Amino acid sequence: MKTTKQWFDELPEPYRTQALVNCYSNEYCDTLADALFDSFAWGKTTQGMLYWQELHDMIVSGVSLPLPQPDLAQLVREYFAARDQSWDDSLNGIGRQMEQYYVAEMALRKAVGL
Repeated sequence: MKTTKQWFDELPEPYRTQALVNCYSNEYCDTLADALFDSFAWGKTTQGMLYWQELHDMIVSGVSLPLPQPDLAQLVREYFAARDQSWDDSLNGIGRQMEQYYVAEMALRKAVGL
């Protein structure tokens, strides 16, 4: 026998986090299906009654839980944002180095009277 939260730790994401956020009790339960059924009011969650009913039915029937599909558009946006930030950081670093060389060169020219 495990607590509700111990059962929820066995769920894949995002079900795990969603269930833990919605959970208002940490009672002992015999099964994951019982923990899901007894720990919060499904209809009062942002996911809604049907979402949790479908998850519960999959658990009871022994079906493997589907993993969420990645949002490919979001992955592409994140890739380009990271790449662009990397380029910006590189260019800013080069710009700072060139500015330091320029300041040093101007000081040297001034020192020798050029």
